[in-house]
Amino acid sequence: MANAIKNKIANRNPLYLPDEIADMMGVGRSTLKHHASWDRHNFPKPKLITAGKKFYDKNEVIKWYTSRQEKHRLQILAEQRRRMPINNTEDLIAFRIFETRTNLKLTRKNLGEMIGVTESAIAHWETFDDIKTRTQPKLKTFIKLAEITGVDLNYLMAKDEVQSKAKKTLRKQAMIAAQEAEQKTND
Repeated sequence: MANAIKNKIANRNPLYLPDEIADMMGVGRSTLKHHASWDRHNFPKPKLITAGKKFYDKNEVIKWYTSRQEKHRLQILAEQRRRMPINNTEDLIAFRIFETRTNLKLTRKNLGEMIGVTESAIAHWETFDDIKTRTQPKLKTFIKLAEITGVDLNYLMAKDEVQSKAKKTLRKQAMIAAQEAEQKTND
């Protein structure tokens, strides 16, 4: 019986203070506390309260924080989509670069280091606020971006959209030509 209790205690997840968990996760202590205060209904309950200190299961807190960050990322992406009207191919390219980067949970700085460009270069590729400052990557940079992110090059360059529109246009033209030919034979 005593061995069973010892095994149960040994197999139990160790409990930590929120500050310790934040340090282990690599996020700021105030950041974790801030998110916990916003989402207090879903934040894991303390497993132990002693001497006014609350101890939590690290795995539960990490799971909660990860799901919260994913929800936040999806909200940002949806807001960005809503805020960025895609009126042309350049808009679509800017959005797809942004979408690719955020789906991979990369900062502009991290992605820039990976492909050998500056953080501000990526900001200029993704911008919707000031279209005058928007630029596009060179072809070799597009290729590198596609290789590193694992995203299809045609998708990043919005070639799939251009090809799709071209196919639709060709189908319309073919239908019109067929209708005109049919009218001529009926006349």
